[in-house]
Amino acid sequence: MKIIKLILILILITPIIYAPKIEVKISKAMIVNLHKLDYISYVKNEPFELNFTFVNSGNIPFKARGRLDIFNDSEKIFTGWSEETIFKTGEMKKIPVHWYPYNTTGEFSGILKVYYGTEILEDEEFEFEVENTELPKRTINITNLETYDEEMVLTLESEKYLEDVIIIPTNYPSGWFFEQKELEELNNSEKIELIYEPSFWETGNLITFQAVTRDGENYGEATFPIEKEGFLSRFIYYSSKRIKAFLENL
Repeated sequence: MKIIKLILILILITPIIYAPKIEVKISKAMIVNLHKLDYISYVKNEPFELNFTFVNSGNIPFKARGRLDIFNDSEKIFTGWSEETIFKTGEMKKIPVHWYPYNTTGEFSGILKVYYGTEILEDEEFEFEVENTELPKRTINITNLETYDEEMVLTLESEKYLEDVIIIPTNYPSGWFFEQKELEELNNSEKIELIYEPSFWETGNLITFQAVTRDGENYGEATFPIEKEGFLSRFIYYSSKRIKAFLENL
């Protein structure tokens, strides 16, 4: 009888002792959604602004930036890049991209592409009309350009206080990405850092920058040859950046 009880106990506990270990794994997925596309279909004497709302619906954080291509009929006349934005899991953010058609009138089309992680999401083509016949005041001076490995630093000056200034790189070498920047206020003089990535570096290329207020009433433009700063200037620039980052993290 004792032997039978022992056998029964062994039968009952054996599945517990030898039960296989079950692991529940959550697969990592990059799921995104272009939630909303906002733009004004008729632009009059102001910059064109496209706002897109991007959603990270997956469980992988990533960086994203928007690319806006503008076409006149079938000819591409402008490419603009938004600032790079970090999307944590579940985050939704609105990102703007701009084009300033100075002294321009006509009908145009645009296509938005969103670069996120190693993927690209392309939206449908949209159309809009521009009537920028009233020239803005030339109140913004772009006086200097410093070129480093991944950043260019512009110096902007204005004799009057300005709000909502948009800095737009244009006419830069094909294949580069070059982010735009928004400045909440410009009072006297300001240095602005713009992130860029060249596909191929060639000294002597020209690049043009526009600076325009959101209402289109104030404007500035300048063209510079692209030449990297010397060793000492680069050393001072990157050293000051590291010191600033260290102090901010104290």
